[in-house]
Amino acid sequence: MFYFFNLPITDPAWAGAALLLSAALVMMAWASGGLRVLAAPQRQGAALASAFLLILLWMLRASVQGTLAVTFSGASLAVILFGLRAALLMLALADLGFVAVDALSAAWSHYSAPRASPGIDALMRTHWQNLGLQFLLGAALPACITRGLIALIRARLPRHLFVFIFGHGFFSPALATVVTLIAGALAIHALQVPGSDAIFREVLPTSLLLAWGEAFMTGALGVIFIMFRPQWVASFRDEDYLKKPAEPGGDHDRHPDHREP
Repeated sequence: MFYFFNLPITDPAWAGAALLLSAALVMMAWASGGLRVLAAPQRQGAALASAFLLILLWMLRASVQGTLAVTFSGASLAVILFGLRAALLMLALADLGFVAVDALSAAWSHYSAPRASPGIDALMRTHWQNLGLQFLLGAALPACITRGLIALIRARLPRHLFVFIFGHGFFSPALATVVTLIAGALAIHALQVPGSDAIFREVLPTSLLLAWGEAFMTGALGVIFIMFRPQWVASFRDEDYLKKPAEPGGDHDRHPDHREP
């Protein structure tokens, strides 16, 4: 996941277009029933806790030349827990909270040591201006890739617990992270963001290592939730993975009760 940290976007039109596209995705997720999934009694607490924990997780970021930062995404885990539509809403909520907290932190740093930080107006402007790009590249893109890979695994592979754990929990987040890092690097380079060359030198060569970290976190937490809170995992059903195995592509797959939210 890329976080655009204190970066002036050279063309505000791109920032505005990204914000409009992000808003359109959130509205589509809302209109298609994503809020209903999050509002379900068995998932309300999990959704709010996940948004809060994601904000804390995103604060643990590794800086690249003091401008860009990379951190764990959590988007793949959100898709596994809530489905794509609900995950987009929860990630949007977490992203808003994160930018607000980070902006307040920057403001506090400015007033505590005004000579060591940029002007407060510039800080606030860059934090909110990058919101759309941050959501698209750091949340929506890995979430959509993960959902597509999960659908492919469900269609091509048998329903087995180990297929779920390693396919949904490890392989899908790892590949989504690699693609997200490459897409983010290309997007930042195309926008001519200062310091973008450092991504190709320092971030992309370690993309597999970053992907392993994201996959391990997603898979480990997915297993814990399946063991202790299976009602939180929207993509996991006992009748699919713990009982009679179903052949991929059969009538069992097309039953409306087995569609993920």
